[in-house]
Amino acid sequence: MAMAEISSIERTAFSRKVRRSVFGIGLHSWEQLMLLSLGVAGLIAIAVFLTTAAVVILQRHETAEAKRELDEYKLTVESKVADAKREGLEAGKAAGDALLRAAELEKQAGQLRRDAAEANERVAGLNVQAERLRADSLALQRAMLPRRFGVQRMNAPMSGLPPVNRPDLPDALGLFPTLYQVPKATVLIQAVPDFEAKNLALDIEDVLKFVGWKVEFIDEKRSHMPPLSIGDGVSVFSPGIQNDPPNGMPKPGVWHDAAMALSKALHAAGVSSVGRYSSGPSLFLNEPKNIGRIPYFEPPLEGILVLVGMKPMALELMHLRSESPSGDFRPDYIVF
Repeated sequence: MAMAEISSIERTAFSRKVRRSVFGIGLHSWEQLMLLSLGVAGLIAIAVFLTTAAVVILQRHETAEAKRELDEYKLTVESKVADAKREGLEAGKAAGDALLRAAELEKQAGQLRRDAAEANERVAGLNVQAERLRADSLALQRAMLPRRFGVQRMNAPMSGLPPVNRPDLPDALGLFPTLYQVPKATVLIQAVPDFEAKNLALDIEDVLKFVGWKVEFIDEKRSHMPPLSIGDGVSVFSPGIQNDPPNGMPKPGVWHDAAMALSKALHAAGVSSVGRYSSGPSLFLNEPKNIGRIPYFEPPLEGILVLVGMKPMALELMHLRSESPSGDFRPDYIVF
């Protein structure tokens, strides 16, 4: 009975064992499948490990490469920055040098402008001096010219000579209008033994004769005036009247107005003895005590005496020097 029960239990157990399955697959099969899946899982794990390891290794390599490249890039950038800084410093230095050079050139240009201005001033001064020297030279040449004047457009010949027409000479009649405003007088002319003075005396004679005055040439025998006593230039003398009682200068005589008119005419012609200034005729008393210093006539002079001396160069040059503002000669001071 017992054996039967045991056998029945075993059969029951076996039948139960056989009947256990999932999806028609028994335990052993599932165990094999599990083992197989575990193997596959192990392979997959190994593959995952390998791929993960490969990824990690590759990432490390790429990270190292990126870091290396970054370091190289940093070095390159730093080198370029250093080069840029160096170039900037060099450019700044060059710019500074250029500014300094420009400032130096501007300074030199300013000095050159100042030098040019000073040179222009010196040239202008030299030009002014040259013009003044040229004018002085012309003035001195004019001063050296002989004293001459004549009657232009003379209608009647004189002394048997043909009519005079000298437009290059001053118009004496235009300079002597006062001679027509006084009574005609007799004029005695005495000239020093000098060719220029004698020619001037002849010019005076021509003009006086043309206006109707009587003219006579004399020498020291008549006037008792030796040539050495005759001053430079042209002097006009008129007999005076002694004061009563005698004191000071004599009073003007009858020929004083005519002598004054002639003196002004000669001054207007530029041949008076005092250059630019005219003090009128000189009055003299016909007295023998002053023979040799002032005129003396026997019989007394009834008219006017004109003494023609040398051209007053010394007096003229003295006027030039004293009246020039700078002490130099100036052409507008020339009178002859």
